[in-house]
Amino acid sequence: MVKSGSSFLLAARRCEICELEQLALTGELVNVIGRFIHALQKERGLSIVFLLVFKGAHPAAIRTIFITDARACRTSCWRSCRRPRARW
Repeated sequence: MVKSGSSFLLAARRCEICELEQLALTGELVNVIGRFIHALQKERGLSIVFLLVFKGAHPAAIRTIFITDARACRTSCWRSCRRPRARW
């Protein structure tokens, strides 16, 4: 059975939309990974500052900052990963 040109164009358009949705999801993943890496680098920097500058001074306050930042990053990353996905 021969398909019309319009049905071919419609199928091509649907494929293009699926590819663009995949690209958008990949972009979101790159964004989440980037934020995660940034959070790790921030934690590393804060650890160095703590070891060099705050040695023995208010460790509980510094620990609270670490925990708050880590929880915020974790929540943000999980929210991004759990968004509804586009249909394929």
